[in-house]
Amino acid sequence: MVNAYQFVQRVCDHTGALIAEQAITDFRPLAEDVAFSAVLEGRLANDGKWGAASVEPLFEEEKLAGVTVRRAGQQKSYRNAVFADNAWAILLAAGGMDDEDNVQEKLTFTWELQLRLRDPDSQKKRLAAAITYAPFPLTADTVAGLGIAADGRQTDIWVSSTLLDELRESAVANLDRERAHFLTGRLLNEGGRGVVVLSGSIAAEIESGSSAVHFGFSPQTFAAARREAERRNDGLSVLAWAHNHPPPCRRDCLAVVPPCKSDNVFFSVADRGVHRAGFSAPYAVALVAGKAAGRRADDPEFRAYGWRDGLIVEKDFYTF
Repeated sequence: MVNAYQFVQRVCDHTGALIAEQAITDFRPLAEDVAFSAVLEGRLANDGKWGAASVEPLFEEEKLAGVTVRRAGQQKSYRNAVFADNAWAILLAAGGMDDEDNVQEKLTFTWELQLRLRDPDSQKKRLAAAITYAPFPLTADTVAGLGIAADGRQTDIWVSSTLLDELRESAVANLDRERAHFLTGRLLNEGGRGVVVLSGSIAAEIESGSSAVHFGFSPQTFAAARREAERRNDGLSVLAWAHNHPPPCRRDCLAVVPPCKSDNVFFSVADRGVHRAGFSAPYAVALVAGKAAGRRADDPEFRAYGWRDGLIVEKDFYTF
């Protein structure tokens, strides 16, 4: 990123006292979103030759309202809301919350962005590096061409019933710990809209660690998944990931009749951190399995999350 400014995010408690502040240094999801939107609409070639992006402040009524990202002659503006997840991450790192529970709705805090000019001398001292970007893994397929009967349903995510059954079995077999998988499929351009069709999985096992409330990825985990995808040579690309959230009472949950009202199908702060760091591509999808209210733990519910204009949001998906 080429940036003359430093964007600093300040997180305060309900009294206005500063909890922590942190400079925002990762604008990759926004830079990739600019390029992906332009490629889908035919304004930019899908050749990976997009170069560096620049970030500039967006002002409204003399207040910092967001950022404008420019790349390869294209630009797009994003509101401050795209940094909301980062505020939770700052709070978590500062010890202001526990990520083991879905406590986001129970906490009260405020955050703001401040704009600071960078020191010109520090800019000169930065290491220069040449970066090569890979084209987006778009295919010439269509939803109909893949034999999927959409029946008028509009969605960015299709998941094969076979894959969903496989992930369901994994979730049921792991009610005491989290398990994760990389998901493979095809990325389509449906009239300027990116559509992900998922049909395969690769277990995340190399250099990973898990517990009842955590699953850890390492660079080796990602590298092993890429090697396995290349070895299969089936035309599918790694486009998503999935993991389960075990119920708080683990396997004892199955003995509760009727099922309790607990619901642990959510995208935690740590989950969002994984998605932002390892799945920053604007088409990347995450599936979460867990016990929903009124349902048994061996009948898990799935929810999908993904990017929309720089934000990680819950998304609808359909099976085929």
